[in-house]
Amino acid sequence: MALRQFAHEGNLKWVSLLMWAGADPRSRGPTVEDTDDSEWSTTALHEACESGNVDVLKRLRPNPSDDLAGMLERAAYRANSGALEHLLALGANPNDKPDGGSSALDACLRILGFEELDRVEHGDFAIYQESPQKPSSGRSAIRVLLRHGAVWTPDVSTLDATRRILYKLEPDMLVALLGQLRARENGEAALGELLRVRQLRQYLAFCE
Repeated sequence: MALRQFAHEGNLKWVSLLMWAGADPRSRGPTVEDTDDSEWSTTALHEACESGNVDVLKRLRPNPSDDLAGMLERAAYRANSGALEHLLALGANPNDKPDGGSSALDACLRILGFEELDRVEHGDFAIYQESPQKPSSGRSAIRVLLRHGAVWTPDVSTLDATRRILYKLEPDMLVALLGQLRARENGEAALGELLRVRQLRQYLAFCE
């Protein structure tokens, strides 16, 4: 339980000490904070994917036989680019959806939307400029996933909400996502729906 807790906190010193003492990173159970929740069961490996310290995850030594899919989901939930990079290098599949798309990519795009709300609250920066005080974890995670072949398969019914996030992306990332969309079956129709809004068309006009 202590190992799960310190992995969640990203405390490399105590994780290393507990590993030396023989704690099992694959042991499943509650964390210290969730001892009363019998339905919440986790492992130190999964908790480390949410922490901001990728060295903790590496210290626990995950391997391809572990639940890489579940761990990737946890890392994407926090847009933890370091953990995503490490898990993908171990062989985690970024494209887990039935339609061949990436739920991790979907999650990181949603986080980008939450970051935009934070941007509006704390300072008005240019449309895709990152705050110098708080770099975007969502953008970094999206770049990692695209580099490892993650495929974007948006739900056409949610394109209005998605569009508001897309025009916050840097041009190269936006073009990469739209190129993936266009390559899909029936992708031209979805692309046309996205570009129906003049603001997005004007933004793309500056992209080579």
